[in-house]
This record gives sequence, C-alpha cells and structure tokens, in this order.
Amino acid sequence: MIALYPPPTLMTHYFLQTILIGFCLGLFYDILTGIGAACHLRRAAVYAIDAVFWVAILMTYFVFTVTAAGGQIRGFMLAGMGGGIVFFHMTLGWLIQKIMGWIVHGILRLGRMLTGIFRRIFCFVEGVCGRVQKKLKKIFKKTSIFGKKTL
Repeated sequence: MIALYPPPTLMTHYFLQTILIGFCLGLFYDILTGIGAACHLRRAAVYAIDAVFWVAILMTYFVFTVTAAGGQIRGFMLAGMGGGIVFFHMTLGWLIQKIMGWIVHGILRLGRMLTGIFRRIFCFVEGVCGRVQKKLKKIFKKTSIFGKKTL
C-alpha cells in the first residue's frame, strides 16, 4: 500500500521549519522597514521595499516546497510561515527597526565625516597645485623662447 500523505511527524517537522523561515522573513522585513524609516523614504520607495519583501516570501516558499516538501503545497506551511512573520514582527520588530535606524544614522554620519575630510584634503591639494602652477607660470613666462621677456 502506497502512502499518499507523509507521516504526521514529518508534517510537524515541515510546520516547525516554516515557522523558523517565518522568523527569518520577519527579521528581513523589519530590517527593510528600519532602513526605510531611517532614510525617510517616499511612498514609492516604501512600495518597492514591500515588493522586495513579497518577492522574497514567494521565492522562499517556492524553494521550500520544491526542495524540502517534495513539491507538495500545504496550507499549514503557509500558516506557519505567516505566523512566524507576524510573531517576530510583534515581539522583536521594534528592536530590530531601532537598531537598523541607529546603524543607518551611523553610516550617514560616517559618510558626512568622510566627505568633510575628503573635501578638506581636496581643497588643500587644489591650493597647493594652484600655488605651484602660479610659480611655474612665472618661471616659464620669463624664460620662454616665444615670450617678450627673453633671457
């Protein structure tokens, strides 16, 4: 006799795996949301972030059902994944979003600091090159073969 359905222990194993996948997807969503909130993105960019999240969900679900579940689409796997996402978002979402906000603001502050440093270095190099260029113009102007003031 051929079993049409996998044993309950295997289905429980799949369900627990989808909950874990949901936790990971919830973390991914909160990271994206934290970056979007810290950067004060416009509505279109928020929609793009949501689209990236939904594509990630669909790809993850597809890969999981094809590889682990043997291509069998089950409703409890969707429920486990959705429950994991919601549970993670409701429990640790605020913390991940704050941490991502701090990281984004730190990166922006570091970028502003590096921009200021490079701007100062560029101005210094530009000033030195300008002075050297003026001195060279004076030297070559006096010793030019084609100039009015020749040696």
